[in-house]
Amino acid sequence: NGADMDLKNDFGQTALMIALDYRMYDIAKYLIKMGADTSIKDLEGRTALILAQDRGYSDLVNLMEKGKEK
Repeated sequence: NGADMDLKNDFGQTALMIALDYRMYDIAKYLIKMGADTSIKDLEGRTALILAQDRGYSDLVNLMEKGKEK
């Protein structure tokens, strides 16, 4: 409905980063498919891609990397 899904909180995290941090796999996958920016860095310099790698979500990592090819 027009909300900015890449809006950051006080820690520089986006909704996608928070979903990955809390292991909300389905929400993270949805946000990626809807075009969430996976290159944004939080205050610690981590991207959503790094968080997905840390969680072992190889299919989400592949999905994010596929999006970079466009």
